[in-house]
Amino acid sequence: MKYGAVAIVGALLFASCSSDTTTRNDAGEVVEGGEVGVFAVQIGDCINFPTDQDDGVDSFGAVACTEPHDGQIFELFDITGFDEFPGNQVVSQESDAGCFRAFESFVGLDVTESRFLVQRVSPSEQTWNQLDDREVICIVLPPDGDPPLTMSLEGVAQ
Repeated sequence: MKYGAVAIVGALLFASCSSDTTTRNDAGEVVEGGEVGVFAVQIGDCINFPTDQDDGVDSFGAVACTEPHDGQIFELFDITGFDEFPGNQVVSQESDAGCFRAFESFVGLDVTESRFLVQRVSPSEQTWNQLDDREVICIVLPPDGDPPLTMSLEGVAQ
C-alpha cells in the first residue's frame, strides 16, 4: 500500500496561529466552519488547506466532517529532548515517527496497510526560536486523485 508524509514546515504568519472562529459542540467537534489557527486545532478537526502555503501555514479552514474537506487532524504532539532547534532533518524524522505511530489508533489500520496518506505541519527554525513552537500536527488525507472527504476517518480502518 502507498503511504507517505509530506511536510508543511512552520507557521510563519504568526497573527492567526491561535485563533479559532469555528463553532463547536459540547464534544469539541466543529459544527460551523471557520478559521482555526495551527495552535488551536484539535484532534478530529476536519480541515481545508490554505491556498497559499509559500510562507508556511498559520491556519486552516475547519469544517464539520460531513462537509467536503482536504484532511483530518489525527494527532498533535510536541517534539521533546532538544533545547535548541535540532535541524530540519531531525524535525522531519521525529515528526514522521510520531505521526506514523499515532495513525493506527485513529484510523484503525497501520499506515503501511492503509490507502490514506499522512501529511504533517512541523515547527520551522523560526517558529521554534521565536514562538517556542514544538508542536507537530498530523493530518490524514485521501489518496491522490480522490475527491475531497465528506466524513470523519476516525476508525474507518481503510
